[in-house]
Amino acid sequence: MSKLEIALDTWLAAGEVAQGVVARVRRLAAPDGSRVRGERPHTLVLPAGAGGARSLDVEGPGRYLVEATLPSGHVLSEEVDLTPDTPDARVELASAPVVGHSPHEWLSWQHLTGKIRPASAPRPAPPRSPEPMEDAGRTVIAGAGASGRPEPEESTTAVSAFRTRALTEPVLALRGGLPHGAEAWPILAEAMAPERDLASVLSASETLPELGAATGSVASDEDVALYRVDSGPGRRSYAVVETPDGAELATLPLPWQQIHTGQHCPLELLVRKHSLDAGFRTSVSVLDPDVGTALAYMENGDFHDARDIFEIAREMLYYKITNPLAAAAGGYMLLATAGREAKTDWHDWIHNLLDWFEPIPDGAVLYGTLLLRRGGDDEALVTAREAFVTAFERGLPYYSLGVTWLLEGLSIFGADDDNIAAKARAVRRVALAVNMDEAFTVVRFPARTLGAAA
Repeated sequence: MSKLEIALDTWLAAGEVAQGVVARVRRLAAPDGSRVRGERPHTLVLPAGAGGARSLDVEGPGRYLVEATLPSGHVLSEEVDLTPDTPDARVELASAPVVGHSPHEWLSWQHLTGKIRPASAPRPAPPRSPEPMEDAGRTVIAGAGASGRPEPEESTTAVSAFRTRALTEPVLALRGGLPHGAEAWPILAEAMAPERDLASVLSASETLPELGAATGSVASDEDVALYRVDSGPGRRSYAVVETPDGAELATLPLPWQQIHTGQHCPLELLVRKHSLDAGFRTSVSVLDPDVGTALAYMENGDFHDARDIFEIAREMLYYKITNPLAAAAGGYMLLATAGREAKTDWHDWIHNLLDWFEPIPDGAVLYGTLLLRRGGDDEALVTAREAFVTAFERGLPYYSLGVTWLLEGLSIFGADDDNIAAKARAVRRVALAVNMDEAFTVVRFPARTLGAAA
């Protein structure tokens, strides 16, 4: 046997992320130079941020390809030769030549996860699409369309030209108390009406101090503002970002606890000051050393690499249940990458998310989707139908993929039920305004709903 020690040369202001970047090692050639066929690659997760390394036992001498896929989608690779005289080696994968350096230390997490990149950095290859879901009579794509956005019921006029707008500073507030449950859907739809002002629609909500005043803006430059959110008002919370070209309501996944220690993980809220017309400005990240980068893989469409990270922590996620929001993310990754398979232990865990955590609509979305994917008898379909109705009644999912899967489930069962069809229409109106390129749900409202900015 031979041994490779593999390190990732990157830096994070937050310190080391133990489960950072997914890497694969494949033997290309034997010592005599003949090509190796049929060997499965080794998969491991490298630490990011402090120069740590992982050791891997490999088959023996030969030529090896080491590849690491960053959450941004960029791939770092090196080839290494192991010989009988030098059976072991250290491989250092440098990220800077591929993705450049972060423009600021305080943007290092955003840079690693692909939310911002230097102008000189190349764009990564398109991610792999999630697996399609199947129900008894039709195929349901997990995230319809190339961007995952649900297809509109009616055609829309294409935008033929874009104009860049600049924003000096966003107006940003942390709100708690947006009505829970099914009431959220008509309120969000009302906020999109041309004659309504977003502030008046949400006037019943308790408005806390400006987010910058409440938590302190981490930093700001001419392009972005970055806010740190360490805690919320003790109930479901949203950040409201008001700009001259619209407003965005960003779900804040609070509280978020690290699964091994129980410590609270801070959130970073990135607001872009420059945006193409109709472009989204707001992005939410969780600085979680266990599964934070898995969420970035997820939102960039790489569910397979995301699952590799979650597999390491799945026992803690589902047996301890210290963080049901992280457990829900794991459920999305497992469902997006699983085929039609027999019942396994994680199927029961998803049912527990439905039963034990009523404030989180995603548990019901996941359970309904799981039942559709597994197929089954009429009783299973009735249970799936009930799960999607329950999810609707619990309100806006924390995850954007949950909005899409909720719409798909309600659309299936609404084909022969007018009441469920009405729920599907309510979700569709909101879903068309959700940024499907983000893991957490961000809803955009047009500028005309902002009295102060219109």
